[in-house]
Amino acid sequence: MCTQPPLDPLRSTKHVWKQLPCVRLISLSPLPLAYRPNREPNVSPRLRLAAMAAAIALATRPTAVLAQRAAAPDTSAGAELSGEIYDSIDVAPIGDAMVELVSQTNSALSFTTTSDSLGRYRIAHVPPGKYVLGFLDESLAEFGLSAVERTVDVGAAPMDNLTLAIPGSGALHDRICGAAAPGDSSSVMVGFVRDATSGTPLGRSIVVAAWHHVVMDSRGVHNNREDVPAKTAPSGWFAVCGLPSDRPVEARAVLGARATGYIEIRLPKHGVLVRDFDLGADSAVAGDVGSTASPLGEPLRHGTARVVGVVTDTTGRLLEGAHVSLWGASAGVTNVDGRFALDSLPAGTGTLEAQYLGFEPVRKVVDLASVRTDSVRIVMSKAVRVLSAVQVTSKRGLLRYQEFDERRKTGTGHYYTGADVAKTDPLLLSDFFYRVPGIRVQPVSGVDFELLSTQGGGMNNLCSPAVWINDVPIQQGGLNQLVQPNEVVGIEVYDAATAPQRYKAGECGVVIIWTK
Repeated sequence: MCTQPPLDPLRSTKHVWKQLPCVRLISLSPLPLAYRPNREPNVSPRLRLAAMAAAIALATRPTAVLAQRAAAPDTSAGAELSGEIYDSIDVAPIGDAMVELVSQTNSALSFTTTSDSLGRYRIAHVPPGKYVLGFLDESLAEFGLSAVERTVDVGAAPMDNLTLAIPGSGALHDRICGAAAPGDSSSVMVGFVRDATSGTPLGRSIVVAAWHHVVMDSRGVHNNREDVPAKTAPSGWFAVCGLPSDRPVEARAVLGARATGYIEIRLPKHGVLVRDFDLGADSAVAGDVGSTASPLGEPLRHGTARVVGVVTDTTGRLLEGAHVSLWGASAGVTNVDGRFALDSLPAGTGTLEAQYLGFEPVRKVVDLASVRTDSVRIVMSKAVRVLSAVQVTSKRGLLRYQEFDERRKTGTGHYYTGADVAKTDPLLLSDFFYRVPGIRVQPVSGVDFELLSTQGGGMNNLCSPAVWINDVPIQQGGLNQLVQPNEVVGIEVYDAATAPQRYKAGECGVVIIWTK
């Protein structure tokens, strides 16, 4: 007699199938309903019970006994069923999916096949009757689904075009998050959180999505940060609802002291985005809490992972001098062969960013593992118009520059000389501000960045400080085009309470830049 091994719920669906070598029809076991918020069971009790009954029968009775059953149906004749297995999210057929046809009236009557590379399947010699047709594929788990099924009334004639499909983006969104209100274009991100080394799902983790939006209130116009957390199920699956589809969203996973780096995502309108996270065992390095290396100000981290790669343009030209960094970790510059190597990186999911003058920055999500070297190729494809450097000067500014040294002696702000800037060897001036306490650097578009302050007069939210160059107030857009790092002779950073009176503008502090 064939013995049924215990199923491992933490393994993928296809791995579970491989655990059943002696059973022709397996149980369609869904994720526990608690894992799938705001949804009804998507596999009918008939299909589950019929499959389970058939599996038990096949596992406990010798094949010879089954063959002698008088009630066993004759499948030497009958109709032929065919169709396609389709993914409405990726708009592509699903190959190698397991297709099941189960009789609603006779649990011993079942058929199993697999879809081909074009998603097509065929089941022959099906006796007339009522059946449940369904398919399983490991991709379903990403959406919290266990199977997709439909009822079929089989007669004598062949039946084709019996399509089974993963529901469309809008339907999945409403199933996961509930029906949206009229005009609501918010989206949902789903996926799994796993250990970066073993691949084991990490239940009870938290996935946080964050974005900035402009708010107008009694304090004026300022930039607020919105954070939406979601806890994973014991299986590691998560769903973060209510995310905007009209702007970039930064997200990461956290479990105790463990955290991934931030990644930037863009979501389809009222749709579903699948994004998994790998969590490393590296802990965040507190060190200087003002030292940051990502747009959202995460603390610097390190580990034993490594990444190497090459940076080119679309023609294949190797780009020397490209600035490559892993958000929240280390940075480097490509050599004459366009190659770079970053060491001592934290394991897990993170964002690798490459910048090269004349191109929009390129960001790639990478999944690193401890004591492993990953290789990537970065192609700079979107050229941008780079303005020539502009010197902003005035007699008034030149006279007041002498006050920079005087104010440094008071110690009420943070002060940096041109030598301090040069030591960090920034490719763009905004790169230097990653290391300035109380300042966060937020990418806007292309090579454009915005400075945000955490010192806005006691406010908890980030806001935009006033920026002055040589005593002239400027709009933040285009800072990297206005000032090159080697032109800086002094930088002053103040919160709202300590800023010199003549530079105060609102409650978000002040940044003053002096050039040669």
